[in-house]
Amino acid sequence: MVTLLAGFAFSQLGVARIEALIEPSNSASRALANAVGFVEEGVLRARVTICGQRTDMTIASLIKPELTQKSS
Repeated sequence: MVTLLAGFAFSQLGVARIEALIEPSNSASRALANAVGFVEEGVLRARVTICGQRTDMTIASLIKPELTQKSS
């Protein structure tokens, strides 16, 4: 489903880049993003507040050529 939505965004909406912000401890979401072709770019320190605590987030991105390579 993520691959289908990303393909639609790139081909029909003209999106150049899709970003995902994921809690570093969320291994399932990180694995899904990686499986689709997202590339982890780094950690955004104290990016969001969750339950009153500032929390780091991992940023990952996907660009059209990477989606095409992954689906080949």
